[in-house]
Amino acid sequence: AAVAVVASPASAATTTQWATWQPLTGTSGAYSTSVQITPDPSMVAIVTSTSRSGQVGVISGASTWLSQGTPVGAKYGSSRDQPYLNLRPQADTPTGSSTTTYSFLDPTPTAGWTFVLGDIDADSVRIQATGPDGQALTADELGFRGGFNYCAPGVVGKPSCTGSATDVPTWDDTTLTLTGNAGAVDTSGAAAWFEPSAPIT
Repeated sequence: AAVAVVASPASAATTTQWATWQPLTGTSGAYSTSVQITPDPSMVAIVTSTSRSGQVGVISGASTWLSQGTPVGAKYGSSRDQPYLNLRPQADTPTGSSTTTYSFLDPTPTAGWTFVLGDIDADSVRIQATGPDGQALTADELGFRGGFNYCAPGVVGKPSCTGSATDVPTWDDTTLTLTGNAGAVDTSGAAAWFEPSAPIT
């Protein structure tokens, strides 16, 4: 699974800013990095992951991106040439999940930013978020905006990948779980985006 993050600055400017990632360091099962989503307001998180090794790290965004033809790209702009973080489960089995934690230095804003989970095809991703009061965010507060496929035919500005418009992950707001296709088949382009409406620590 890959994650991209973008925010609109708090000022009146109409531009958006994709997140800036530090290099992923560590070894299999014990990785770390940090991400600055925007400097004003300050949105910085320390990231740790139990992902296994192999094709993990901060990816340039030069060959895979979210184009202006995707729902998130239509609102926040294309992520072409903007970095994103790529991680893996500990094992490719139903019980081989890895855990990735974002610890924000300050609570996040309640609007104006999004996170995107991509390459959700043979995967199942459970999302949990905690607010500054220690309470878990609800499904409504996590702000699921929908699934899409950034490789589907007809997506304006898409990268050179082949996907299907019907190959999108589904969201269960009871278990807070995003699940890929029913056959757990490795495909291309399945993604979903979220716009949280409550502060996250």
